[in-house]
Amino acid sequence: MSSDTLAIRASPDPGSVALVRVFVGNVLAVFGVEQQEVDDVKVAVSDLVSGLVEAGIPIEVNAHMDTTALILTGNLAARPPAAGALLLGSRLNVGEGHWTIDLHAV
Repeated sequence: MSSDTLAIRASPDPGSVALVRVFVGNVLAVFGVEQQEVDDVKVAVSDLVSGLVEAGIPIEVNAHMDTTALILTGNLAARPPAAGALLLGSRLNVGEGHWTIDLHAV
């Protein structure tokens, strides 16, 4: 079983939110995630990244893929917005200073 990790680092400016959203959307598409879930994850990640921009903290998002799972991780400025938890439920996990979204292959 092989695995790949992709990462994006961006400065905390408003244009970086769109850049990260495109990165996440492309990673999810390569992994074969259904469009509705892609849209939900992109909204949640956009909210998480917007918090970093507002706080002036550089953005870090990683995607670890293997044949059975895709795990997105990133840094966190503060408590995440409720939208992510509403859209993703238990797939979104938040710890001190970081978040994780766990998706499994269908």
